Amino acid sequence: MMLQLPSSRLLSSRPVFEWVWISCAVLVGHALLLVLLCQMGQTPVAPVGGNASTEVVVSLIATAPAREAAVKSPSILSLAVKKISTSEPASDQGLEPPKIEPEVALNPDNAEPQLSAADAVTLDQFNPASTGAPGVPCDLTATLASIFAQSPEVRQGLEGVPTSQRSVANAVMLWDGHWPETSLSGGQGLLRALLVKAVGHARPECLTQTNRGPVLFLVPEDQTTVVLAIGSGEWRWGDLLNSPVDSVIASRNIFIPTASVIQPAT
Repeated sequence: MMLQLPSSRLLSSRPVFEWVWISCAVLVGHALLLVLLCQMGQTPVAPVGGNASTEVVVSLIATAPAREAAVKSPSILSLAVKKISTSEPASDQGLEPPKIEPEVALNPDNAEPQLSAADAVTLDQFNPASTGAPGVPCDLTATLASIFAQSPEVRQGLEGVPTSQRSVANAVMLWDGHWPETSLSGGQGLLRALLVKAVGHARPECLTQTNRGPVLFLVPEDQTTVVLAIGSGEWRWGDLLNSPVDSVIASRNIFIPTASVIQPAT
């Protein structure tokens, strides 16, 4: 900055002290202007527009009055924190794990017939003691044929066998190496239980006798005769005591050209 002194004409026309005063005033004005410019350089100027970034410093240290006010009236932030904390899953410490009950499924291969209360009483009244009596010849096939032909419990079981479970010759396949699925309940279920009980009362040596082909028991029923077919191929009476269930023979039509018809003893 350059100061221009007044010309000699002006100096000669004014007193000297006036010029000194004017010079001092100019210098003081320049000094004040310089100080003002320095202060403006230290003060931050807010940016105009959205291109400039702004730094914001937030103090987390509250003064004593501010802390007391925060204790008396919880802030929105503290309420939000409490709300978030309640949604967290509870700890599973001390809680017993849920008990998972195993699925119980019936095994049709070893299922026993489900008898009604009346059929259960009938089975209890059935007493085939003669199949295991000492001194009786070990002809279990003929003995069972006689028992089934004369037993009222067997006729009660036949009354519960519908026409759909019989062949056109009024025959019922009671056992063919497997128990039919229809023997799990109803009339066939009672007939199966009666046959197993009768075979179970036989002597052990009678259970091991070999039979070939099916045997037919003729059971009178009202004005007709029902044929009970038992066995197929080569089998033993003891096989009936541990035999699975087969759903295939439930609706099988019975045609037995080489069956042994066992006539009941008179």
